[in-house]
Amino acid sequence: MEKKRKSQADFNPFAKKKCTPAIGSHSSLGSGAETWRLADFQSAATHRESQPTPNGQADGSSPETCSEYDVGSYVDCRLTLNDDMKYKLLTQPWTPNASYEFPVYKDSEDSPRPFNYLWLKYYPFMSYSGKCAGVFCRTCMLFAPVPGGGKKPSVFISVPYSNWKKATAEFRNHAAKRSHQTACLKAQMFTTCYENKDKSLMPALSNGRCAQVEANRKKLVPIIETVLFAGKKGLPLRGKHDDGELDMNNEGKSEGIFQSLLRSRCQAGDVTLHEHLVKAPKNAKYTSKTIQNEIIQKSAIIIRSKLVNEINESGFFTVLADETTDISNTEQMSVCVRYVREEPLIVCEVFLGFLPVYDLTGASLATTLLDFLTKCGLDLTKLRGQSYGGATSTSGRVNGVQAHIKSDFPAAVYSHSVSHALNLAIAKSCTVCGIENTLSTLNEVINFFEESSKRMKYLSDAIASVCPESGYKCLQSACAAGWVERHESIAVFSELYDAVIAALEVMQTDRDKAIRDKADRHSKDICDFEFIINLMIAESLLGITLPLSKELQKVNADIVECYNQVKVAVGMFKDKSSSANKEFTELFRKAQSVATKHDIEVTLSWPRHRCGVPCGSVEDYFRMNNYVPFLDSMTRELTQRFTLHGNAVTELSILIPQFSSQHPSEKLSRVLEMYDEDLLDSWSVVQGEFQMWKKKWEGVGKKELPSTAIESLASCSKKCYGGKKLV
Repeated sequence: MEKKRKSQADFNPFAKKKCTPAIGSHSSLGSGAETWRLADFQSAATHRESQPTPNGQADGSSPETCSEYDVGSYVDCRLTLNDDMKYKLLTQPWTPNASYEFPVYKDSEDSPRPFNYLWLKYYPFMSYSGKCAGVFCRTCMLFAPVPGGGKKPSVFISVPYSNWKKATAEFRNHAAKRSHQTACLKAQMFTTCYENKDKSLMPALSNGRCAQVEANRKKLVPIIETVLFAGKKGLPLRGKHDDGELDMNNEGKSEGIFQSLLRSRCQAGDVTLHEHLVKAPKNAKYTSKTIQNEIIQKSAIIIRSKLVNEINESGFFTVLADETTDISNTEQMSVCVRYVREEPLIVCEVFLGFLPVYDLTGASLATTLLDFLTKCGLDLTKLRGQSYGGATSTSGRVNGVQAHIKSDFPAAVYSHSVSHALNLAIAKSCTVCGIENTLSTLNEVINFFEESSKRMKYLSDAIASVCPESGYKCLQSACAAGWVERHESIAVFSELYDAVIAALEVMQTDRDKAIRDKADRHSKDICDFEFIINLMIAESLLGITLPLSKELQKVNADIVECYNQVKVAVGMFKDKSSSANKEFTELFRKAQSVATKHDIEVTLSWPRHRCGVPCGSVEDYFRMNNYVPFLDSMTRELTQRFTLHGNAVTELSILIPQFSSQHPSEKLSRVLEMYDEDLLDSWSVVQGEFQMWKKKWEGVGKKELPSTAIESLASCSKKCYGGKKLV
């Protein structure tokens, strides 16, 4: 019996005992803190018990219904909470009701020990966290000082307490600590100031803090503007050894662009920046490389968040991705998003970021891409398209990126990049015997000149002497993947051909034997009739694909218009193939004229062409073995690689007035199947809107009919054609 009474006395902290009181021996701290804690608990309990949950049950019936004011949810971010949240956690914390099912823990003796609900009444500074299944002292969690490095996390503050065997003793010991009493006093002062009961202290503190914040922001503005200026102009911020202190009196020898720009601002009269750099402590100048990188990262977050908000507001979007190896041999995936902006109505294509990738399997790339898009805040349920290159890891139907993404988002239709498809078609066609060798020789000669400023001087002097009327002052290097640059490189080389030969002839008398030998070899390579005729063939036929390649790389490229241009290009190649004799004769005469000018013999080195078709003349040989195969290959590759795009165009062109009359209305059903989940109305309603749409354009001249998707979208009213506009 005596033992039972003793345990009851231990449980009640207000029983008369010789132990330390709950508040401690400091009456000046204990009285006010105790008064605040009791009033706070009553306010919190009254507030929580009077608010039912959305389903009508009392809050706190289960861990799943814990309020957003569960103190356990703010342990990790307690130092960054604003005043409003602190006040709500102090006065309106989540409190379980009497029927709450607390988890049962077993002690060392394997005895079940649940949490006692009455402890919250006897120790009102304690709050139970349904999320962490333990008890926190919310006053200490919010106002206790942060422990130094190396110290263990404090129980009741950073770590929940859940050892119910010695709960009452631990609660009393914690309440007796001076740190707890100080935290209670801070909580009382904070609550008083927040409720504006003390009108003298709060405004003074607030005004002083605001003034300090404003002053610090003014100091940061020129530093941030300097970083942004360098970024917009593509300038490197610093070199290898310019991360030290900026000396305003003496300019450092290794001073980078960032420090030089700051110095220029100070010299131009930026008094705020000058005073900050001169008077601020060394650890608070905000000019280190760490601060520069943080400014860049925060700027990227702000820019990306604005783009993401605009993308989400647009409704639907398509993701574009490609990977390449950077200068550090790290595989980088560039991610872009394509969407339609409503006002003004334009197609936008924005860059979101680079992703380092190490596993190049389709599953890993898809996971990396989706995680990045989710982290950016994009609504992936609005993903309606994906476009990549033709690599197996991205385009594979089973294990490619597009297959893995489509398994999670079936409406994300995959489309091979049309520009990449064109590049593949041209690259494949240029493997024709003779053409490939000529382009390889051309690249070697260009690289030979670009490797040395001395050689470039030889070339520039030759251009000024031989081709003074030319608008080009140097050769243009070719990009291995971009055929726009490749064709321009061929065209420039053809125009400067005379100057290149003259420069190589002069370089054959140079003192450097290596230069003489290479110049002699390259001169022999390009002073060959086979090189000349193949250069003419490539320049002529790639000139047809040049405007097509530029059109396909436009941001607002329309798939219907692009496919029509592909058909035009294929038609031109077929026409040239049917009149190959006449077309090639003109090219051959032009090549003969160039060869005669430089005393180059129009002949063949027959042993090098044993695999070719035997012919009676040089002209017939190059026509049958180089020109015609190149034409046929271009026609075949373009037709094959754009067949899938043609199928998509055939389906979607029914929505465009200029082509809708060419297709039966039944084709609309196949389009509606693709976007069935997005339609707000039934198919019959959308089909009715489509009939009204076709009727609207009857009698309108063909030239006035919208011929692209954007033009059609601009003419489509959402009120009258809501379903059709959505499609």
